[in-house]
Amino acid sequence: MIWSKFKTLLEDHRGSALIVVLLVLVVVSVLGIPLMSLSFTNNTLTKMDRDLQAAYYISEAGIVEHIEMIKSEVLSIYNSSEGDQEERFFTEIYEQLGESMITFEDSFGNTTFSEVVFTDPIPNSGNPRVYQIASIGSVNGRERRLLSSVTIEWIPKSTQSIFTDMVIFSNSSIAVPNGTITGPIGTNSSQAGSITISGGGTVNGEIFVGPSGGADVVNGVNHATPQPLSEVRELLMPPTPGYPDNLPLYPNKKINIPWNEHDLVKDGNLNITSHLLQPQHGLNTLVLDGNYQFNRITATSNYTLNIDLGGGHRTIVVNELNMNNGHINIMGAGKLTIHVLDKISFGSSSSMNNPSPGGSITQSKIDQLEIVYRGNNPFSLAGGQKIYGSIFVESANISFGAGSGVFGTIISGGNNVVLDGGTNAIVRTIYAPNANIKIEGGATVKGSVIGNSIQLDGGAYLNHDLMEGVDIPFFPPNTDDVEVDNLIIGKTPIRER
Repeated sequence: MIWSKFKTLLEDHRGSALIVVLLVLVVVSVLGIPLMSLSFTNNTLTKMDRDLQAAYYISEAGIVEHIEMIKSEVLSIYNSSEGDQEERFFTEIYEQLGESMITFEDSFGNTTFSEVVFTDPIPNSGNPRVYQIASIGSVNGRERRLLSSVTIEWIPKSTQSIFTDMVIFSNSSIAVPNGTITGPIGTNSSQAGSITISGGGTVNGEIFVGPSGGADVVNGVNHATPQPLSEVRELLMPPTPGYPDNLPLYPNKKINIPWNEHDLVKDGNLNITSHLLQPQHGLNTLVLDGNYQFNRITATSNYTLNIDLGGGHRTIVVNELNMNNGHINIMGAGKLTIHVLDKISFGSSSSMNNPSPGGSITQSKIDQLEIVYRGNNPFSLAGGQKIYGSIFVESANISFGAGSGVFGTIISGGNNVVLDGGTNAIVRTIYAPNANIKIEGGATVKGSVIGNSIQLDGGAYLNHDLMEGVDIPFFPPNTDDVEVDNLIIGKTPIRER
């Protein structure tokens, strides 16, 4: 009987569907709740990531827009400043461009904005100065913080002019005992015998003398009749170009191949001294993404370092530049200014900014490099050394000879400038108002030579393509021609802090 009832229960399927449904519901619930939780979490993370990405781009856009605002205002601030108001210029920049709140279109219904702070420059003195731009992008309570910086330079306003309308112009005397000058020459002096043309000396061009001078100012034969200047020309040294203080040392950098490595930069020293810099290794490029300081730069063994400026205007400040036997070239677009504070030396066939093999020497290439030397030891080139750029020598004497070459402007505050032994100088000008300039021994100069006194001898040759109205490096330009890019000379990449 019991078995009969049990059998009846087994054969009775009523209610089984409910049990199955309940079991399915339990399984679905067990599986579904975690899946729903996971989906919710993923959706939350997706929204968070979207907001963070949006905040990044909002912060970046804030920096970009603030830089554009700086560009739009800095020129008007400069134009409203007087010639000696450097501090006022930098103060106005900080006060007018200090902070901004930039609101953008809503993102998924949320208000988006970027808070940009333009900080006081570091250093807060000197010229140029570096201003940091800090931006906080905010979307739906999510924030991203980015940094960049701009380097702004004050360009002195001056009525000082440099005259490049003559091949030679001196404050006192000109002596041409042997050599050829093609083009006009002149002197501020009105004293008799201030210009002497003798022996094998030749001047093929007009001659100008001091305002009260006459024919007796010139001693010699076969020359043009002297003409008086309308007024004495003032020859003054331009101010020594400034550089940012407290620049960071370039970080240590190793280059390596299997089983070999070299400290290209170590403790602030740039070492162009290893066979790993040979072109076949592809390791001979240094990227300058900002302005840096070095203790010493040394180039030996005919090795070459290419410097990539990233299209910007970069500044290097270095205590010693030792180009014993090596080469530094500038790759691509941009401009490099090197401030040498103590010692500079060139040896063997070293070169700087040499055009690529077979490349032409263009003015745009020459304009990429400027060297400012503040040391006291003479600045000397010899033995085939070449500089394709402009040179400013604060007070040291200059001596170029033995087949060396300079392609660019030379400005000197020293007392002596000597070019001899086959020196080749293609310049806009050699300007040394305090110096006795000697060009001899077969030296060739194409450009304008201006000094206190000038002597041409030993078969030297000078000629000049007149370049009136052309701006000369290191001289305050015609301030009517100053553009934004002349004032904002550098910008660092945007990075997250």
